Amino acid sequence: MSRRKKILLSVLGVLLFIIFVLPYLLPLNGPAPVDPTTLADPDGAFVQAGDTRMYYQKSGSGDVPIVLVHGFGASSLSWRENLTPIADAGFTVYAPDMRGFGLSDKGWDKSMSQDAQADRLKAFMDAQGIERAVLAGNSMGGGIVTNFALRYPDRVRGLVLVDPAIYGGTNSGLASTLISLPGIQRWAQHAVRFILANDDRNASTIKSAWFDPAKVTPDVLSGYRRALQTPDWDIGLLALVRDGMSNNLGPRLKELNVPTLIVWGEHDTWISPSNAPKLNQDISRSKLAIIQDAGHVPHEERPEEFNGLVIDFARGLE
Repeated sequence: MSRRKKILLSVLGVLLFIIFVLPYLLPLNGPAPVDPTTLADPDGAFVQAGDTRMYYQKSGSGDVPIVLVHGFGASSLSWRENLTPIADAGFTVYAPDMRGFGLSDKGWDKSMSQDAQADRLKAFMDAQGIERAVLAGNSMGGGIVTNFALRYPDRVRGLVLVDPAIYGGTNSGLASTLISLPGIQRWAQHAVRFILANDDRNASTIKSAWFDPAKVTPDVLSGYRRALQTPDWDIGLLALVRDGMSNNLGPRLKELNVPTLIVWGEHDTWISPSNAPKLNQDISRSKLAIIQDAGHVPHEERPEEFNGLVIDFARGLE
């Protein structure tokens, strides 16, 4: 064998070692996983929703149910300032953790597409005996509830879309292929943990969604970080990258025929408020409210204003 071939084989061997062996030799950063039931809130509960044991919080006992669906990287805790105030206005309010988030099941082996998540939301409603509900969703959750309304229109009283991820889904074919390779998947786990399992980088990521980062208190950060103590939280996020990035609902919005409230934070830097007028135009029975001094999570930054909008909208449907 020539010297050149020996060098090439050596380089190839080193590359293969780095890609497929080294990531398994390096420890994964972050807290040790615990049983999610030990992290549950006093008023929280678990229910089997299709293929997922789903965690949720519930408040109120009104005749009209409202289901709040969180965004990417969040959980039912993102609705902590909305759940009870809206329920106190005469509604029954539910806030589930979708698969892959919060205290609900995670993992690699189940689909994380919007279709699959919409089906899980239906299974959750079935398990709760909810026939029709007002569905509210922030960011990723806005895409899920919109998908739900297209799939199961008879189950929806109204939609509340909060800075929703509706337009511009990208094809995840290449990412799906790469991230399914064991070595690359393990490196991706390290990358996700490098960002999210580090307190400073985690806080910076969360604060970037707010207009006023001073409102991101230690309690808020603790709520967002709770999921990092559950098993497979990182691989669950990677499964979403694998399945959930090709969800451009824009072409189907004309099919929606349900009363819709669109709420957008004036200073959202994650999903531009310039999408709001277009969405208002594309959904025939919609109205738009812009919340000032708020970013991507206006329900967290300006809860009183947000709660009033939702209550008035839901009462108008009765």
